[in-house]
Amino acid sequence: MLPPLAKYRRLALHGEPCRPARRVDAQGVTLLEVMVALGIVAIVLVAVYRLQIQAISMERVSQFYTQAPLLAQKLVAEIELQTPDLPDTEKGDFGDEYPGYTWAFDTEDVQDLTDTDDRALLKRIDIRIQLNGDENLFTLRIYRLVNLDS
Repeated sequence: MLPPLAKYRRLALHGEPCRPARRVDAQGVTLLEVMVALGIVAIVLVAVYRLQIQAISMERVSQFYTQAPLLAQKLVAEIELQTPDLPDTEKGDFGDEYPGYTWAFDTEDVQDLTDTDDRALLKRIDIRIQLNGDENLFTLRIYRLVNLDS
């Protein structure tokens, strides 16, 4: 059996004795090891929390871009049922069913397509659906034939 200090007397490649970084029989961890471990845990937790916040944000955006085209389609159907003379600009909201959602539309005659009396044959309608002011915006442009009989 080797004497207790014999394990420290082994020689390295250059003839110098090898010594472990700390004593073999020491118990516990150093403050440096604790700080490194806490740093790694902090970095991992920040990354996980950031990923969770980003997932929640993306869910809200995807919900808006799923809901807004359906609301725009509903608004287009209501516009089609209105009289031929649409107002130039109109704004509103969707009531208590869709809180925070607002709409606005602008109409303009398309001057490139006129009849022989220089009356516009088409109206361009720009529809904007917004959520919570300017947080999210969905736009839709449609064209509607003008009823010249009225």
